[in-house]
Amino acid sequence: MNMAVVSVGELLNRPSSAARQEGNLDHLVITASKQKDGTYVVVSRYGDDRWQLVGGATNAIASSKTVKFDRVPACFRADTKAMLYRYILKGREGLGKPSTLTVQQTFNSVVIFLTWLARRSVTTLSDITPLHCINYAQDCKAYRKSNGEGLSVGMVKHRLIAVEAVHELSQFTQSPMPHHPWPESSSWILSGSHKENIEGKTPVIPEDALAHLFKCSWEIIERGQFLLALRDNKDKLKAMGWHEGRRKLNEALTDLRTACYIVLATTSGCRNHELAYLKNDPSHPDPAQRHPWYSTEDDEGVRYWWMRSRSDKTGAGNTEWMIPEPAVEALKIMEQWAAPYQAIIEEEIQQRKQDNPHDPEVIEARRHCNALFLGTTKHTGLTRTVSNLTWNQTLTKFAKKIGLDIKLNSHMFRKTFATYAAKSPYGDLVYLRDHFKHWTLDMTALYAMNEHQDVDLYDEVLSAKEGIKIGIVEHWLDEETLLAGGAAEKIKHYRASTPELKVFEARKQMAEAISDQVHIRGAGHVWCINDTAGCKGNGFVDRTRCADCDNSVIDDTKQAVWQGIYEQQLELIHIDDIGQGAKDRVQRDLARAKTVLNELGADIE
Repeated sequence: MNMAVVSVGELLNRPSSAARQEGNLDHLVITASKQKDGTYVVVSRYGDDRWQLVGGATNAIASSKTVKFDRVPACFRADTKAMLYRYILKGREGLGKPSTLTVQQTFNSVVIFLTWLARRSVTTLSDITPLHCINYAQDCKAYRKSNGEGLSVGMVKHRLIAVEAVHELSQFTQSPMPHHPWPESSSWILSGSHKENIEGKTPVIPEDALAHLFKCSWEIIERGQFLLALRDNKDKLKAMGWHEGRRKLNEALTDLRTACYIVLATTSGCRNHELAYLKNDPSHPDPAQRHPWYSTEDDEGVRYWWMRSRSDKTGAGNTEWMIPEPAVEALKIMEQWAAPYQAIIEEEIQQRKQDNPHDPEVIEARRHCNALFLGTTKHTGLTRTVSNLTWNQTLTKFAKKIGLDIKLNSHMFRKTFATYAAKSPYGDLVYLRDHFKHWTLDMTALYAMNEHQDVDLYDEVLSAKEGIKIGIVEHWLDEETLLAGGAAEKIKHYRASTPELKVFEARKQMAEAISDQVHIRGAGHVWCINDTAGCKGNGFVDRTRCADCDNSVIDDTKQAVWQGIYEQQLELIHIDDIGQGAKDRVQRDLARAKTVLNELGADIE
């Protein structure tokens, strides 16, 4: 490890390209870590066989920050170093400097491409032709893994982007690639990305599974103080009522960390790296800054809770998220949970500084010292922020432990949050309804409450909300969908108007076109399209009145509710001591429910 100290001026004066530079390049600084005094400790130099990247999200595993040039075919190794040097220093045209994760991902894809070329006797970048590149693209699309599955569209796209990167960056080497890999096309088109929405592939955790996951997690959090007390008094376990041994206690403590993660991810919509950045600072002179949460109160006395972290997405930096009170409880537990691990990191820092004041690992350790989601890494034995890879394994293991047959990934929680926050105004949530209740308010007003909020999250919720709304309208426009309610005839007439349908290539396009003009909210038993505050059902107190309201639409998704209403009235009609007025109302509600079910094609006999 290079441990020389350099100034910021030396780093700024590095040549922008390694090509055509005179003298030995081996001592050229590639990466360096900044110390508190403003100087930099050298981590990697040009001549090293491995370059250690610095910075980036704290949830990355150590191996994802190491570039190993022995993976590159020998004939391309020198030029690959020159390309990567340029890429780390300047990035690609119009894209800015890449993150450490992007550098590693690009390098991996470049290695695959160069290995493919070497196997076909291409030994210099200047010998690469568009025909080679097109054949490589076809091979990527035809490639099959050992389980028979092909590469996803997204993976093919990333591999082809790397080919374009080789062309651009090779211009800063001794052997530039002479032609664009596909002069008349692009990685976007060749991969098929222009035909597919890649982001839409992230699965949403089913509601029943999410409810069970959240319920089990919350039950563990409710035992959190007891478990932490046991941890801090391991010599008194039996006296405190724990008879399962230390191993089981350690498992329970790991489950407590997982439970806190699930509650926070479910109720905040944070990405994994954003939760990884959660920190506290018990010694901060300002008490309000010691914790990663705080609260505000509006003019009506309503309290809102906020969580502070940071986001690397789109360079947002310090960011805040609105969270419900249960999430605050999870944060309080994690502060106590992390305290012993934070102490271990602090001891490591002091020991390293004593051994070598310029050890770059001191800088790396400081990035983790106040984190909440900590653990001990298997390969190094060091205490660091839990990696995304470890979380994916832990979450799936936890789900299996509580009886769920589902493969969880950390990225699923953000998509799940956006989907259920979007669904909450439509009345589709049950167990988690209260945790999304603030999203039923005007989202513009919510965002205006805090200028540091995650803008992307609002965009994702609005996108999910629009997708749900389009899906509802598209379902109504389907000729096979039976409809009831006061507005049903208008919709039937509209979808039967063939001249209007000819304007659109598909029913979905028609639904997209008209969904903006339709206000839809879910009331559990009907879809209400009333865009004013007035309600014929008196705020849904008299729900069966919605059956013939001009603003109600009832489709098959509401049939089970009306079946229940019908069966309840059948039970009530046999009660003798409810008075004539109540009997008349039961008869009326029974008739309304029967009409709705008949229109939906139900067999009520």
